[in-house]
Amino acid sequence: MPNCTLLNQPLLSISQNLPVSPATFALPLPTSAALGGARLHTQGVAMAPGVNSLGVLATNGLTLKLGR
Repeated sequence: MPNCTLLNQPLLSISQNLPVSPATFALPLPTSAALGGARLHTQGVAMAPGVNSLGVLATNGLTLKLGR
């Protein structure tokens, strides 16, 4: 994407039409000690016609660490 950086490799893609901010998204995770310390990397994209040749903007990346 011109003028945007893809920070994550999209192994899982969840597409959802969200209202204008603030937006929330729930991702239920099982309660399991095996997930403790796991990292979840996320990044969002938004349709923005005219902003670049693809018409898409990318957000900053976010890393979430599960557990304490």
